[in-house]
Amino acid sequence: MNIKRFRYLEAAVEHGSLRRAAASLGISQPALGEQIRRLEEDLDLILLTRTASGVRLTAEGEDLLPLIADLLGAESALTRRAEELRTAEQPRLTIGAVSLFMLSLVPRLVGEIQDRSAEATVEIVEAGTVRIVQLVAARELDLGLVVRSPEIPFEHDGVRFVDLAAGTLHVTLTADSPLAALDAVPMERLRGRRMITHAPQTFLRTVFETFREPYELKVQSVADSGPSTHRLIAGADSLAFSTATDFTSPAHAHPLVHRPVVDPVTPLVLSIALRDGEQSTRTTGAVVRWLREQRSAIAWPAGFTAV
Repeated sequence: MNIKRFRYLEAAVEHGSLRRAAASLGISQPALGEQIRRLEEDLDLILLTRTASGVRLTAEGEDLLPLIADLLGAESALTRRAEELRTAEQPRLTIGAVSLFMLSLVPRLVGEIQDRSAEATVEIVEAGTVRIVQLVAARELDLGLVVRSPEIPFEHDGVRFVDLAAGTLHVTLTADSPLAALDAVPMERLRGRRMITHAPQTFLRTVFETFREPYELKVQSVADSGPSTHRLIAGADSLAFSTATDFTSPAHAHPLVHRPVVDPVTPLVLSIALRDGEQSTRTTGAVVRWLREQRSAIAWPAGFTAV
């Protein structure tokens, strides 16, 4: 017995017309009529009756309708489960990561995943925190590795965080800047400054916008990556907010230094971003467990310690 014929019957009943049902299925009306006729032969019952306005179920068809619905529902469930099993055999994981993670953690994480499953496919998307959180919420990423601050909120509906390491906000500046002589830079010393800021949808752009009005900060130029930020700072003898102290400074006439920002101190957290209220897949769950178990052994960027 061909299950597809039951779907043809279902469409005919739903539309009340063989012509409209055939159009919805992308087949000709005669072909649809022939498939339903063959189903009736298989069952040795008349299921549809033709009327001037279209078609309707016979009494026998009405009696069988709940069983037909169960049959089609079971077929859909079987198809979905088979797809899940195929996916489980060839796990695929899409991870978003901010640049802070790209050199220190991501290579080790990818190696760990592929050690556990040689068939695993891992896709890494480098982006800013805000964009990664949006993609996790939209189901375009399985998880994200982000930097954030509990004191600088941003939109993250539908996303929860698992914290891994903590640090504080820094400012990066040239070594011959008067501020470089300080052990830490009070925010008040940055008042009215022109600064290098970062591209939209990044955490450091959110930091700049948070302090921009209260401290009358001004945009000198916009950088789209860590290396370009360093080049702009050195070339313009400027400064920028930063998240870690171990970024490699380019070799030029103005070496760069990093100083913590105080008064206020802005705490930073390196976190996993996951969809809220949703059971993780087996592969995603294994990654989260590994990160939590290994966080004390991971070599975090300078200035960050496991939590």
